[in-house]
Amino acid sequence: MTAGLMSTLPLERAGAGSAVINTVRQTGSLLGIAAGGTIMSIVYRRGIEASLRDQPRPVRDQAQVSAEQARHAAAATHQPALAHAADNAFIHAMHVSAAWTMLIALSGAALLVTALRPARQPAEVPTGTAVAAVTERGRPDRRP
Repeated sequence: MTAGLMSTLPLERAGAGSAVINTVRQTGSLLGIAAGGTIMSIVYRRGIEASLRDQPRPVRDQAQVSAEQARHAAAATHQPALAHAADNAFIHAMHVSAAWTMLIALSGAALLVTALRPARQPAEVPTGTAVAAVTERGRPDRRP
């Protein structure tokens, strides 16, 4: 993709174009990681919620932070079921986050394919036909 974008720039703008492309790529990566992490966090918290209803407040608060914190709380309180629930919620969150990330990436790819598609060349019309008598402005040529 970089080569395709760079090929559209004049040679004297190649340095600036390369810098812009690199900045956009890094910004996109950063936003993708942030979005994936946010989705994962939301799904994990919703997934672990049911397993924390009967837990004391400190354990509940610690387990909602992350799966690692939930495993630590489970080990400290000798509750292997809580660790198992945290693992299941984390794996489910990973799957959901990966699915959304894939959907966003495929949508972006489809957008790029349509946006960067080369323009269609007009069909060649043999000279001397009625269609060939149309000027560049789209008006018929009225010469005899």
